[in-house]
Amino acid sequence: MTAISDVLIINVSKKIPYRNTKHCVCISVAKGKCLFINTQNRKIYDEIKINSSDYEFLNGVDRYVACSQIFEFSEDEIVQRVGDIKYGDMLKIIENIRKAKEISKIERNSIISELEKWLENYAGNKLSDSFNSR
Repeated sequence: MTAISDVLIINVSKKIPYRNTKHCVCISVAKGKCLFINTQNRKIYDEIKINSSDYEFLNGVDRYVACSQIFEFSEDEIVQRVGDIKYGDMLKIIENIRKAKEISKIERNSIISELEKWLENYAGNKLSDSFNSR
């Protein structure tokens, strides 16, 4: 089951013709929304840097989470779950989503509402993770 903060490899061949798969961060389970993880900071996507030393799946290369461009994914597009984004980085992502002018107000409010619930339940989520019950 997918959870907020999960890093997924998804099949993006229908969204990006020249790519087969892409890493992304799940930001809404209810609506199947994610943010792409990029290899370069293009600045136009209001990206935050995530350090390769904090994440095995980055293979030694720092990456950038594009916080102003939200994509939908479906369960059948998920190729693999490779990890999750740490709490501190999720806080930065949430703050950038709050400020992103490129995201419609209705979509932003809906996603922020779900992310705030995730933040409130963070301790419970981590407890569940430690017992592999999520």
